[in-house]
Amino acid sequence: MIEIATQHWPVLLLAFATVAMLLKALRRPAMRMGLVDQPGGRKAHKRATPTIGGLAIVAGFATAYSLSPPAQISVPAWIGLAGLAFVGYLDDLKGLRSWPKLMAQLAAALIATVLGGLVIEDLGTWPGGSSMALGGAAIPLTVFALVGFVNAVNMLDGLDGLAGGVVAVMLLWLAYAATLAGAQDAAYLSLLLAAAVLGFLLHNLRSPFRRRASVFMGDAGSLALGFAVAWLAIEISQAPQRVISPVGIAWIVVLPVMDTVSLMLRRLLRGQNPFHADRNHLHHILGRAGFSTGQSAAILIALSAGLGAVGVGGSAIGVPDVVLGSALIAVAGAHYLFVRYAWRSTRALKRLRAQAGPMDWPTRMALAGGYIGLAAVPFAAERLMLAAYSLVLLASALCIRAVAADLRRLPFTWLALGLCVWLSLAMWQGPTPAVAASWLPVALSGLLALPLGWWLVRLRTHGLPLLVVLVASTLLALGSAAEWPALEAGFIQTSSHWGNPTADGLLLALVLMPLSVAAATGLAAFRQRWRARAVAVTALVTIAITLLLLLGTSSRTALAAALIGLFVLVIASAAHGVGQRVWAGIVGCAIILVLATSLLANAFKPPGLSLTEEYWEPVQSAMLYAAGETELAGERYPVVAVRLDQWRRAWKAVAERPLAGWGVLSVSDVDGVQDGAVGEVTGREAPHLSALADQKSSAYAVLALMGGWTALGLFLLIGFSAVVGIARAGAGGHWPLAHAIAAHGAMGMVLAFLFFSPLVMSLAGAALLNGVLALGVAAAVGSERRRAQIP
Repeated sequence: MIEIATQHWPVLLLAFATVAMLLKALRRPAMRMGLVDQPGGRKAHKRATPTIGGLAIVAGFATAYSLSPPAQISVPAWIGLAGLAFVGYLDDLKGLRSWPKLMAQLAAALIATVLGGLVIEDLGTWPGGSSMALGGAAIPLTVFALVGFVNAVNMLDGLDGLAGGVVAVMLLWLAYAATLAGAQDAAYLSLLLAAAVLGFLLHNLRSPFRRRASVFMGDAGSLALGFAVAWLAIEISQAPQRVISPVGIAWIVVLPVMDTVSLMLRRLLRGQNPFHADRNHLHHILGRAGFSTGQSAAILIALSAGLGAVGVGGSAIGVPDVVLGSALIAVAGAHYLFVRYAWRSTRALKRLRAQAGPMDWPTRMALAGGYIGLAAVPFAAERLMLAAYSLVLLASALCIRAVAADLRRLPFTWLALGLCVWLSLAMWQGPTPAVAASWLPVALSGLLALPLGWWLVRLRTHGLPLLVVLVASTLLALGSAAEWPALEAGFIQTSSHWGNPTADGLLLALVLMPLSVAAATGLAAFRQRWRARAVAVTALVTIAITLLLLLGTSSRTALAAALIGLFVLVIASAAHGVGQRVWAGIVGCAIILVLATSLLANAFKPPGLSLTEEYWEPVQSAMLYAAGETELAGERYPVVAVRLDQWRRAWKAVAERPLAGWGVLSVSDVDGVQDGAVGEVTGREAPHLSALADQKSSAYAVLALMGGWTALGLFLLIGFSAVVGIARAGAGGHWPLAHAIAAHGAMGMVLAFLFFSPLVMSLAGAALLNGVLALGVAAAVGSERRRAQIP
């Protein structure tokens, strides 16, 4: 796409400039002709505004195309485009009833299908590889899709810049999809039309330089653009060498479609005319919630861009069409509920806006760092994580007095500082100072949680969006790493086809904690409140997806940690004395998750193995090793035996310098403790043992090797301090009990995970650990503020 834009930039610039100049030149003639939209009634604008945007877009596009036509546009396409632009012009000038416009749209759709050969022949492929062919329904469905989409874009044109911005985003995504398919003509036409629309947005989109639109698109523009986008979308989706499937293309164009379908469905259920106007479109809800016209348009344009990214990205990495289609139906269902209960949605948005309040620049920097960091961690994108932490630290430096005043009262702060200083001294002054690149994340364990926790208190209203970003980014990271063709072919029992998660396994287990509590609390109030029903259903569906991925990737360590986290959830619920319904919901969710895990595990176990071999042999190996039968332990399950042997060697080394440690990260760097390793091992895990032997079996062992029992004790006190802070916040009413219980589960799960994994030795792992410890800091800071009565 970039190559096409670079090659044809003079023509694209010509389309942009032509539209921009035409709008400037024709504004006064349009006012004299009466081609204006008068204020009044349901309309939000207060001045008579020319409706010449659509005519200028079509004229600019045609002019640029005629001067340099590398792509051919069929005669039926021109007839449909020009015909709908003319009908829209008449509607803008005189006003037409809905039926004549509908007949014109139907005629244009028939011309496109019958004369132009534009037909949706299939919707993608089924999991077995067969085509979702439409057969005899292809032409009727194509006509319906064309007419429906033209109406959808027409109904979307309700705010300054909204329809034009969404159409421009769609055209850019379509140009990218066409480039991947090798459809150079469609890519060029999409870019050319997008350039013309951008020229219109120069006069229509609100910005700091433009307080209101000086021209409107009018029906001439919305009808013509709807037809053009639908034509291009169908052509690209049916391209012979397509990479983006029709379902992926549907994600690009879905925003106006689901808004219109939702409106028509609601009106039909009420026995009303489905073509009448409605005040419950997305932009109406945002406006009533207090968002300005420019903010509402920007939000919906960004939403359209995000939906297109999901469809194009998911289809490009091979996500099956059934999965993409099911997700699209779920999005449409969520949209229907959002607008079906519009007054409740409006009230919720108002409440969120009121809670968020105005933001200064340090707060915006910290918030940007939080979103960037959570999006980067699942991908182990170290540069983005460093950038995110830099933003948070810079924001903290700008508020240093407030940060220091809150944090210096916490025991957590002094423990984290003590651990950092002690490990730094041990690393540099130890008997074998092997300075490794990974020592810094270990030394900063807990210290980086301090600014994160402090900002969590300030940004508590963004807790849910931050969690959504984490969950979505985790699922996207695993989805991009999976070999979807192999999984779609049925090879779900091979864990390598699901990707090779490192911290992703922990992330999957981590998101199970708040999702389990959300499902439990939603089920507890399922009959009383619609919001509880929506939360329960959403959480249960996401839990199912997360559990499938966790089992598919065979992340046994993360799975064991998740089970421990569920146990901690139950204990925390009992300790905090939650209501009977919530208690029953949490216990029920924990039991259901354990049972579902055991049932689904059979589907994901490798061929030829039993569940006993897959999940109980590691336990048997650990028990044999503890009894002194190291050889039998190695035969039973070699990975566990090797890890336990690494533990034994590490603690043997620590015992020689129990207080100060060795100042090293690996037991292999310590002389005299190389004996006693598990001997020859064979079996299905043997190819991975050479790599495993070079890893550290536990973060606790790493800490003890570096700084002795002193460092390990300081870290455990940091964890204990975080747990106490969460418990006090929940017991004192500073946090909702559901939040406190979920935080307890996350804390218990991560602390358990550290027994099996060297999490702190990587930047992504350190970010995860400090992010969870930040919950304890936030709880403690909030509690101290309440006690000191600091607002």
